[in-house]
Amino acid sequence: MLNEILNYLSNPHNIGLALLIVMAAVFLLYGFFIFYHFIRFGVGGKPKILALVFFIGACFLSAITLVAYQKVDWAYVYQAIKDALHVVKPY
Repeated sequence: MLNEILNYLSNPHNIGLALLIVMAAVFLLYGFFIFYHFIRFGVGGKPKILALVFFIGACFLSAITLVAYQKVDWAYVYQAIKDALHVVKPY
């Protein structure tokens, strides 16, 4: 099983997909926890409305983040990091 996972992640496109899934899960989990606690522990209707607004905003920002993540040219980013590391000299 571990060997299959390592073979899957050996492809750079699959690593990006795995990171995308992890990012989406973290954003949605965070939004859900905030939403749940506003509804569960809020007194009256205003915290529930605030929770709904927050949750809709979290979903919207998650979608924007995921779309932006997919449009990044990672080869350019890696090359920029390599170029920057050549400039930095160790002590």
